[in-house]
Amino acid sequence: MDKSIRIQKNLLSQKLTANLLDTLVLACTTLVLYFVILYGIFGTFFNFVSNTKEIKEIESSYHLDFKKNLDYKEYETAIKTFYLHFEEEIEQEYNEIHETDFTVRHIYNIIVLRLPVNPTPDNYKTDYYQYIQKENGEFDPDQFAILTEGSGKVYEKNMHDIYYSAYGKLKALLENYDEEYAKLKLNTYNSRCYSRVISFLIAFILCFIIYPSKNLYYLSFFERKQNIAYVNQIDGYLAKKYKILIKRILVYIIPFIGFIGFSKYSIIILIIGSLFLNYLILMFSSKNNEIPENMLKIETCSIDESLLFKNYKEDVAYFQKDESKEINDVDFLNKLESISNISVQNQNTKK
Repeated sequence: MDKSIRIQKNLLSQKLTANLLDTLVLACTTLVLYFVILYGIFGTFFNFVSNTKEIKEIESSYHLDFKKNLDYKEYETAIKTFYLHFEEEIEQEYNEIHETDFTVRHIYNIIVLRLPVNPTPDNYKTDYYQYIQKENGEFDPDQFAILTEGSGKVYEKNMHDIYYSAYGKLKALLENYDEEYAKLKLNTYNSRCYSRVISFLIAFILCFIIYPSKNLYYLSFFERKQNIAYVNQIDGYLAKKYKILIKRILVYIIPFIGFIGFSKYSIIILIIGSLFLNYLILMFSSKNNEIPENMLKIETCSIDESLLFKNYKEDVAYFQKDESKEINDVDFLNKLESISNISVQNQNTKK
């Protein structure tokens, strides 16, 4: 039978509702599993909790646990203490990169206070700091620069920004100079990543593999509630299960990558951005198909208003008549007649 007679498209609202609810359930299930796995498995067997606690203790010993709204002088004290504690390491790293022999105080003046590398009478100071001048008129870059006069809200804010910017880089420096801290950070980061991967995969399998495998059309819970089925775009026969699985993987693969990275940028660009784009195309494309559906040449239809067959052979066999076989399925014939009438009405409407 012709596809246009057998297959009737589902309502856009049904498809959008099913997709949104499936995404919400997947997200909630993933988050629940994430915390269960992270603290239940990795926290117990891989020392995630104890490693996290030790990391905080190390950071606290170097005063790296300050909040953002403190006075700039507190950040200044913490930064100077850090630079002097790792004096040899900082000097070695900086001088190897820049091929110089600067002291740690000179490096501090350049990196933190943003003073020029080689001070002269024309550039020995900024609006906030200046190099100390010797009796002979030369400038001493190997001493901490001194504060210039200034006051007011703008001055305080700019001073805060200078120090907080440098303060925010200390944890990365600590990973270079403290092997124990670097090892703990790596183990903790790996535990989080593994936990995210495992939790997402389990949630995906539960939502889109185990439950769908128990029904004829390989539908998710909400697709089934909305009476949605997947068919081939060309012939209208039921789509293969592997295509439906690939479709779901393609929908969530980019958000999954964003979930693994889990920064504010990955959340916005990879998770929210990709799903929003997919739903945007679903709502405003001419056939209301998602991107993966067009790639796989499949679409959705209404189960209630469509006659669904796996292939052409099943289609022909169902309608074949001979002396030994008759169609006695009255409900089916009534449904067929109803669908044919709907198709004719649609064609008349288009004309």
